[in-house]
This record gives sequence, structure tokens and C-alpha cells, in this order.
Amino acid sequence: MSNYDIAISFDRASRSYRGGEKVGGTVTIRVNKDVSCNGIELSRYWHTHGRGNRARGPVIKETLCPKIELRSGEIKELPFSFTADCEPVTYYSDPE
Repeated sequence: MSNYDIAISFDRASRSYRGGEKVGGTVTIRVNKDVSCNGIELSRYWHTHGRGNRARGPVIKETLCPKIELRSGEIKELPFSFTADCEPVTYYSDPE
């Protein structure tokens, strides 16, 4: 068993956003054993895939929490938000 479990929930059940819209949610960390960490970061980037060109955008990091000590049984909820990139443009549509 790991020392912690991490879950990411978004403010939209569909997790679908258009470029320029605010993406928000919460990172929930459940600690199973005492742990000391140097900080908690959220990293985000875009990537393309499929038959065309494959590319990846720059990694953007946001510090959600500085250095912290977490105790066994503790639950830490860290909100996040950022603006969705407008590019690359996608043609993907979810069949649901």
C-alpha cells in the first residue's frame, strides 16, 4: 500500500472545456502513513495524437501547497483553476 492516495475531481462532470474557459477542480490527498513532502504541484500540458503529427506543449506547473507534513488518516483538499489553452485546435468529439 502506498503512503497516500490522490484523486482529481473537476468542476464539470464531462471534463470538457473550450479554449479560454476556466478549468477548475480539487486535488484530494488521503494519507495512509505519516509523510513529509517538499510541496505539491499540479503539472499540465497539451498533446496531440493520432495519425497526424504528434506534439506536446510546454509543461506548466502550479504549486498547490508548499512544504508540508501530513499525518496518517489526514485528508487534504487542494483547489485548482487555470485557463484552458486555445491551441492546439481539436476535431475530436466524444460520442456520448
